[in-house]
Amino acid sequence: NLANPFLAKHITISTDASIDGAAQIALSGGAVEPQIDVIANIGVTPSDWQITPKLDASITQAKIDIAAQYRLFATNQPLSLNSTGTLVGKKLGDIQYQLVMDDKLTLYTQVKSVNLGLVAPFLPQFKRFTGNTSANIALTKEGQLLSLNGILIIPELNVEIEQLNKSAVTPHGDIIITQPVEQGFSNPNAAFTAAPLDLLANIRVLIDPLQKNTVKVAGFDFSTNLQGSVEFYLAKQQPSVIGSITLNNGQYQAYGQDLLIRNGQLIFNGPASLPFIQLEAIRNPKNMSDDVIAGLKISGLPNQLDAQLFSEPMLENPNILSYLIRGKDLNDDSQEGNSVLLTNAILGFGLGKSQEAISEFGDKIGVQNLQLSTQGQGDNAQLGITGQLNERLSVEYRVGVFNAIAEFGLRYQWLPNLYVEATSGAENALDVFYQLSWGKREITPPARELSQPEKPAKN
Repeated sequence: NLANPFLAKHITISTDASIDGAAQIALSGGAVEPQIDVIANIGVTPSDWQITPKLDASITQAKIDIAAQYRLFATNQPLSLNSTGTLVGKKLGDIQYQLVMDDKLTLYTQVKSVNLGLVAPFLPQFKRFTGNTSANIALTKEGQLLSLNGILIIPELNVEIEQLNKSAVTPHGDIIITQPVEQGFSNPNAAFTAAPLDLLANIRVLIDPLQKNTVKVAGFDFSTNLQGSVEFYLAKQQPSVIGSITLNNGQYQAYGQDLLIRNGQLIFNGPASLPFIQLEAIRNPKNMSDDVIAGLKISGLPNQLDAQLFSEPMLENPNILSYLIRGKDLNDDSQEGNSVLLTNAILGFGLGKSQEAISEFGDKIGVQNLQLSTQGQGDNAQLGITGQLNERLSVEYRVGVFNAIAEFGLRYQWLPNLYVEATSGAENALDVFYQLSWGKREITPPARELSQPEKPAKN
C-alpha cells in the first residue's frame, strides 16, 4: 500500500511466508568511546509468492545476517555495517549479496539463473520476454562518486517486440522541439538540492557465450539469433559501448518477400545508437527459379547506410534486382508471376497494418495471440489465422490465395517438449513432435506456429 501511489498499476502481494528474526544488542567501549553492537538474523520460511499483475515465484531459502556497530560520539562515519544475504527459489535462481559500510559503501551481488520472465508483466512493449541471466555486480559509493562494475551473462533469451517505446522513435527532421517556458529559468530551490552523484560504470555483457543459438530477438517481420560480447562504459554522463554482436539465422518476411541474413554483425565503438552495421541478405534460395543467389550488402552507420546489389554468379544490377524481388531472370516476363508478386506484397502490407485491431478482437472473444499471416511463396501462398484457446491448445486455419484448398490444424502441447499436431485439408495428417535440448533449461520455449509437414501421412 505504501508503494501503490507511486506505481502506474497497483500491485497485490499474496504469500504464505512467515518471517523469523533474532537480534542481540550490546553496549561496549566504556564512557570514553561508547558504542552499540548489534547482531541480527532474519529468515523467511519456504513459501509461495503471487504478485499481481501476473507475477509468481516461490522461495526455498531466504536469510539475512547483519552485524553493525554505532559509535555514539563519533563525528566521522559513526556507523559500521556488514550484512550478507541469500535468496533461492523458483524463477528467482540463486541470489547472494554482501553489503559493507565503513568509510565507503560497497555492495557485492551474485546472481545465478534468474528467470527473466519475472519482469515480463512490466514490459508491455514486448509480446514475449523469456530467458534467464546470471551476473556478478559490484556497487561502490565513496563521497559523491558512485561506481558500478561487473559482468552480465545472457545464455538464453527469447524476445518478441510488439511496439517501440516513444523514446526509441526518432522525430521527423521537420519537427522542432522547444523547451517549455517554465523550464527555461533556474530552479529557485537549487541551493537546497543535493549535489548530483558522479556515476562511473563498466559492465561487460556476454550474449549466448556457449554459441547454442539460444538468444533470439524477433519483431516487425524480422527475427535473428544473437551472439557476442559488449562492454558498457559510463563516465562524465557520456555512455559508450565497445564490442560486437553477430546475427545468426536472421530472416525477414514481409510484403511477399523472404530474405535470409547470410552474414550479419553489429560493431560498437561509441554511442549505443550508432553501431557500424555489416549485413548480407539474400533471397531465400527455396523461392528462386534456378541456382542463382541474389542479395544486398549493407554497411555503414544507421544514418549513413550504403547498399550494394550482388549475385552468385555475377550479373548486371537490373538482373540482380529482378532475382531479388521476383526470384527469376529479368527476361522472364511472365504476367502471371508479376501479378502473384504484387498480390503477395499488397496482402502482406494489409495484414501488417491490421494486426493490432485483429489482436484486440481476439482478446474480446477469448482467443489469445490471434494473428493473420501469410505462408508460402508465389502460387502456393496461403492466408492463415492462428490463435491460442488456452495454454496448451492452439488452432490455425489456412486457405490458398490462388486456389480454394483450405487446411485446418490443431496443436496440443502435451508436455513441455512434446506436442501433437493434427492437420486436415487436401491431405490429412497426425504428427507427434518431440524437442531435444542439451544443458539446463528453466523455461519452457514458447509455442511455435503450427507447422505444415512436407510429407504428411495419409489416412
